[in-house]
Amino acid sequence: KNLLCISTDYLGDCQHKGKVLGVGMFRTGTTSLGDILNRLGYRSCSFTHGFMQTGNLKTWMDTSDRVVDDYINHWSENMRSGFRVMMNATLSTNDGPWLFFYKQFDEWYPGSKFVLTVRNSTRIHVNSEYSKGFRSNTTLKTILMQDPSKRPVVHRPFHKGLPVIDHMRLIARRYELHNAAVLEYFKGRENDLLELCVECDPEKALTDLKNFLGC
Repeated sequence: KNLLCISTDYLGDCQHKGKVLGVGMFRTGTTSLGDILNRLGYRSCSFTHGFMQTGNLKTWMDTSDRVVDDYINHWSENMRSGFRVMMNATLSTNDGPWLFFYKQFDEWYPGSKFVLTVRNSTRIHVNSEYSKGFRSNTTLKTILMQDPSKRPVVHRPFHKGLPVIDHMRLIARRYELHNAAVLEYFKGRENDLLELCVECDPEKALTDLKNFLGC
């Protein structure tokens, strides 16, 4: 990824010349999607925006899409302008926080393409979140096999003391609700949204993505 993007002119060979925006949840192949898009010429910039940093457990338990919508509604004009400046300088995005902005991006950048990356199952997504995101060997299967009275709790500040099994349920809920919200929003717009499972069949996923973008 480029730390600084100067031009957003698409210079690749694909027919789609606009933005390609990844809207899949964390740990769903977003890094792979970003790598492929960069190779196809849809350059992305390395931006960070920490607006989702919150210690409010109740907020985190709600659907992340609703949290973001509420947050954006309270933005000042300067915040909106600053965010648009960042987005104007990139041809593609993936992962957070960008995945939650599909409604805003759809309004701001008509004609953009959206890619919803998914896992082969919710269970795989939850296990991946723990094994990679939390650097833990804990899986849903190992937790369910344990004595309920001896099951571990979360030690991270945001969710400290929450039983891991409940934390896993929240991750599963967030994943499924986000996917459902995206699919509902783009219902009937198959030319604008591609649901992509990279791990299911990498070669087919690449072919489907290229066809979606006219490459």
